[in-house]
Amino acid sequence: MKGKRGRPRKYRHGIRCPDCGSNWCKKNGHQNGKQRFRCNECGRVFTPEAVRKKHPPEKKLLALKMLAEGMGISAVARALGIPEGTVSCWLHREGERLKRINKEKVQKIKKETGLKGVDSISLNEMWTYVGARRGEKRNSKFIWTAIIEDKGKKVVTFEVGDRNDETFLKDVGEDSDS
Repeated sequence: MKGKRGRPRKYRHGIRCPDCGSNWCKKNGHQNGKQRFRCNECGRVFTPEAVRKKHPPEKKLLALKMLAEGMGISAVARALGIPEGTVSCWLHREGERLKRINKEKVQKIKKETGLKGVDSISLNEMWTYVGARRGEKRNSKFIWTAIIEDKGKKVVTFEVGDRNDETFLKDVGEDSDS
């Protein structure tokens, strides 16, 4: 047998894949009157003339806040004048980032408490102030609590400090039997 069957791959001189930079691309239909290509190396489908629009981080943060307040994806897209797919992509990426952070926090709690097979973890935070309620002497604090159940045994941990990851991940806690 002589080589592979089928059509030979096309080497395109003026076309480069935006992901891997390969010139081995083939035509893959049209979209909005523009020729699309598919990279033979990584499989990415792209339009060479497409220009990616970079949105300012403030717009992304505003969109995520609007979503957190209960607005729908299409409503956020209309209000900010951006495509729904962009808002959906931002939401998905932020969800993945938060999932990763949450997993790190749970692993830190498991490591600090020495528990292996955790049945459930209940996390909470509470805001309070120390000293004056208003003015320059105001001192806001957050109380982080975690109740971890492991085979009937409860471990309660807490930390007082600012509302940030460093405070949350500090290793403070006392064991208590239920």
